[in-house]
Amino acid sequence: MPGVKSSLLIVFCVAVVLRIYGLFTYDLWFDEIGTNLFSHQSIQRMAELSHVAPQTIFTTRLTNDSHSFLYYHVVYFFSQFLGEGKSLRLLSLVFSILTVGVFYRVARILLTPRASFYALVILALNPFHIWYAQEARVYAMAGLVSLLTVYAFLTAVRDNRWWQWLAFGVGGAAAMMTSYFNIFILALLPVYLKLRGEERSWRPWLIAMAVTAALCAPAVPLVTAQWQFVQGNFWLPEPTPLTALFTVLVFILGYSGFIFQYAAGLVVFGVLAGWGAYHMGKSDPGRALFLGLLVILPPAVIYVISHHSTPVYIHRQMLIFSPYLYFLAAQGIEALPEERDRRVALGCVVLLMLSCLVNYYRNAMFDHKSRAKYFTGVVPKKNYQETFRQLEQNFHDGDIVAATETQAFVMLFAHVLDASGSGAPLHFGAFKYYLFPNMMQRFDNRFLRIQDIVAQIPESEINRLQTFVPAPNGALVLDDDPVQAQPFNRVWLVSASWDNKGDQEAILNINALQVRSLFDRLFLKKSTQINDGIYLELYEK
Repeated sequence: MPGVKSSLLIVFCVAVVLRIYGLFTYDLWFDEIGTNLFSHQSIQRMAELSHVAPQTIFTTRLTNDSHSFLYYHVVYFFSQFLGEGKSLRLLSLVFSILTVGVFYRVARILLTPRASFYALVILALNPFHIWYAQEARVYAMAGLVSLLTVYAFLTAVRDNRWWQWLAFGVGGAAAMMTSYFNIFILALLPVYLKLRGEERSWRPWLIAMAVTAALCAPAVPLVTAQWQFVQGNFWLPEPTPLTALFTVLVFILGYSGFIFQYAAGLVVFGVLAGWGAYHMGKSDPGRALFLGLLVILPPAVIYVISHHSTPVYIHRQMLIFSPYLYFLAAQGIEALPEERDRRVALGCVVLLMLSCLVNYYRNAMFDHKSRAKYFTGVVPKKNYQETFRQLEQNFHDGDIVAATETQAFVMLFAHVLDASGSGAPLHFGAFKYYLFPNMMQRFDNRFLRIQDIVAQIPESEINRLQTFVPAPNGALVLDDDPVQAQPFNRVWLVSASWDNKGDQEAILNINALQVRSLFDRLFLKKSTQINDGIYLELYEK
């Protein structure tokens, strides 16, 4: 027993170290900036600069976001103590570390002690979970709350105590408020009751679900508004069978595998999970079917919804389903007949995940022209703050800074918001967004909340450069002055690529290319700097 406890402690410590290492290496990326704008500091700055109530700004931002809302309330509260920016990653770190412990407790209910240990090793080293342990987004919290809810359910079924069922009901509401995809897990839990013949649990389960529904009811108007936002030209494409395949690959090895690693991982995990399901099916078919359904059915339903209705298929939102694949793989390792075979299988799994972790810490990703599509928007990490510091150091009175596409706009907005009020020349009055309306995607217009303004631009002007002026609360106002007549001495154009190619040329979207081409004709380019796919270009009249 002491040896088992020591092994568990070692694995847990390894999990903690891997999640801490490199936590603050890279700057916040696009989605993390969105999280940071929900911090107490950002909301207060927006409120003070725009003379709008903080609650109004917070609620407006929630309505124009597709994620469940509980995480943003947690961010707002804890940012008062943790701070903003990269410090918000500490929340995900804590959530992910706690997930490791809860995951093991769930495994001990569903698996044998040895299989539970194998499962713990898989989660501790898993690149997918480590990625989101180091990202200031909701996914680590969603994974924790989802597993806590399942753990509360399993213990309530086992012990049948009223407070456990109450905890499950409250946990179900928290799970829904953290990730709407948890509805699929909640919907499958009664299957466990049916397969296990737990007749005594039906009534308390119904009461617990009533508690969940009652707690979630006040959020219905917000959820409805968010659903309308998602339906209104959301950025996600329709998934393909290849997208579904990459879901499995990401569950296994994260985003940092190379083709040979993904191929090996698919074979190893596929064989182990299949063997585990088969072996468990012989001794406990109900439990095997339950785990299999949790792995397969939710992604399949989400795939169908995305293909035939509204695209919502995204790998990172489905992180909450990945633990059940790890349970089956761990069961497969345990089901091998010889101890030597089990050690070899576990060794293969460990080596595969460690090799991908080496890639991850080097910021290497699967290299393919359709990578962003296969990974549903996940891109290499960047360091761009040094570029923005140089911008601040060389920014003069009479200069303006302008974004040429949405990623650059979000980065600049957060930076200008942080600098405003400090007396620095870089402020909202010197901040623009240049765009050609006919070059913009519908999601960008919706995300920027300019779709109504763009719709009112005359047909004769739709192909001409338009200037939008950002307000501190995030609203954009159209400036009618042509760019040649605008009062500036110099303009700093900022463009951003989703790729990270160091100081090499990167792929920019069509609006950024058109704006840069126009400025090359109208003004004198004084300098160009490229860093991690971020272009900083200085023009003079």
